[in-house]
Amino acid sequence: MSRNTWVRILIPVVAIILAAAPALADKDPAFERDKGMDEFFRLNLGGFFQTFDTTLKVGSSTGTPGTGINLENDLGLGNSNSFRVDGYWRWSHHFRLDFGYRGWNRTATHTISKQIDFDDQIYHIGATVDFRHRANIFDVYLGWSPVYTPQFEFGLMLGVSAESLKFTMDRQVNVNGNVQTANTSERTVFAPVPAVGAYISATIMPRLFVHGDVRGFPSITIGDYKGSLVDGRVGLDYFFSEHWGLGATYNYVKMTFSHKVTRIYEFSSRYSGPMVYLGVAF
Repeated sequence: MSRNTWVRILIPVVAIILAAAPALADKDPAFERDKGMDEFFRLNLGGFFQTFDTTLKVGSSTGTPGTGINLENDLGLGNSNSFRVDGYWRWSHHFRLDFGYRGWNRTATHTISKQIDFDDQIYHIGATVDFRHRANIFDVYLGWSPVYTPQFEFGLMLGVSAESLKFTMDRQVNVNGNVQTANTSERTVFAPVPAVGAYISATIMPRLFVHGDVRGFPSITIGDYKGSLVDGRVGLDYFFSEHWGLGATYNYVKMTFSHKVTRIYEFSSRYSGPMVYLGVAF
């Protein structure tokens, strides 16, 4: 990731740690004994090993619809391993702020087998194209836990998942034996989707937990934008010391987003896979 991306991640994380520090003195001994911890701040750092199924359509500046393309089948983009960070900050046993980031940069060079109208360019059958799909995804949710005991937690959440996406397509041409780039098209999409959800966590034994959450919205229209989201996870965490642990989770995400003004675009992404991470709690 770029230096600017790291700065955007680390500054809010450090701010949350500093804000959470005064709350550490309010821990409940009963939770420490039965649950193994009474955390007010949690951070997971690890990798996401996902497979993709992504479709995209980008129209021209005159409003002509673009060609529907599958980024994996039509353009040869493969799967990706990506960095992921998420966690939460509690200011009481019943309220918390969940946050997360994940991102990737997929690229492929592919000879296309159908004509593709993309943005204001036409790519003909047999053309060799370079395609790049860059994604930065941010999650911010307010959680309320009506049930919070050392053995079990159940809560509801309300927030937003926002995808910052960039799609670039270049056609390669051979000029006197030199490969050059022509017909460059680039499209940047910012897709915020509000969502509601629920989460649970159960203590199997002190320091060993099973957890899951689901959030989403079947379909929402705001002005000229329309989107939907389903994001679900289930996993296990084991804390081998007071503050440090390891976790593994399976995550499934499906998101759609479309916008129609003068340039029409439609985007649908489905990806899933395991995550492994190092957890820290205070």
